[in-house]
Amino acid sequence: MKRINTRVACLLAVAAFITSAASGQVSGTADYPRNPEAWAAFFKPDPRFVEIGTIPEPMPTRNLADAGLIASGVPPERMEYYIGKLRTTFEALRVKSERIQDPALRAESILPYLHRTLFKKYKADATTVDGVIDTGYFNCVSSAVVYLLAARVFVLPMKGVQTPDHAFCVLTVAGRDIDVETTNPFGFDPGTSKRFTSSFTKTTQFSYVPPGDYARRKTITEKDLVGLILHNRAVEMTDSGRLLEALRLAVDRATGFPGADSYSFLADTASNVCAELSKRGDMSGCLSVAQHVLALAASHPKIRELHQMVLHNFVVGAHNRFAGYYNARDYARARAVIEEALRRVPDDPTLLKDLATSRP
Repeated sequence: MKRINTRVACLLAVAAFITSAASGQVSGTADYPRNPEAWAAFFKPDPRFVEIGTIPEPMPTRNLADAGLIASGVPPERMEYYIGKLRTTFEALRVKSERIQDPALRAESILPYLHRTLFKKYKADATTVDGVIDTGYFNCVSSAVVYLLAARVFVLPMKGVQTPDHAFCVLTVAGRDIDVETTNPFGFDPGTSKRFTSSFTKTTQFSYVPPGDYARRKTITEKDLVGLILHNRAVEMTDSGRLLEALRLAVDRATGFPGADSYSFLADTASNVCAELSKRGDMSGCLSVAQHVLALAASHPKIRELHQMVLHNFVVGAHNRFAGYYNARDYARARAVIEEALRRVPDDPTLLKDLATSRP
């Protein structure tokens, strides 16, 4: 079984697989579910993310704002407070900039306005929308999500760009795509700004990836950009050894923001948890995890690979326990092992053969 080791860079991490024995990662203190029923409860979909997942793009502005706050971990009773804060900020932006007729100039006016009002200081792990409002700290993902919400004031077409360690916005004005590096007040159309190039890398430790560098840029949707909030939060959990919490966030991302990237990350976080369960000798728990993530994303190759690996290990483990009891002539225990395994994996040929052997 293999485990991911996540390297944080603007908290958009590239998962590198290494053996769990060599990773040295701390497993955390969370109690793991102890039976299939408890795992089913753990994987029960959050209704809020189920609803987000059903809304087609482009999402209505209120739904998009709700999605950003829910992904940030804001509880239901605090949602209206933060929506009110955003509404007040954006209404002031509308009043201030409505006299500007040129759409590109309007879009450009948003960025310095946000850096005067909401954005106070760049912080690599400041990935949530409520955190921006409460503290003024922001990173690439949280600032990009707030910017795309602000751009809705002027109905500006928007999408995101993801690079190996960074994210930013792209808006379309008069048929032209314009990058917006939201972590910097001079980040509108950054390739033309000398003030931007002199301050961006110093602040964030990242390099701007220009439009022509297609190998390092991937266009993503507004919903995908919001989903990166959950990705970043899960990376933080992984780095602190809270593997089960990271998996839960990955499940929420795959539910609310389905797609190849979220499914791949789900496979990575599930692999981490399975590695920990395997270390504890809980192959039944491993199988529960693999079966539930397969139900979420059966089409993704990494998910299928994980499931097949765990299923194989589960069957081999049950067969070996059966053989040990059978060779010791403890036939009752041998049969019990196989019957229990078949409740989890009905019709497995290896287990059925063992069951036939155990009969008098």
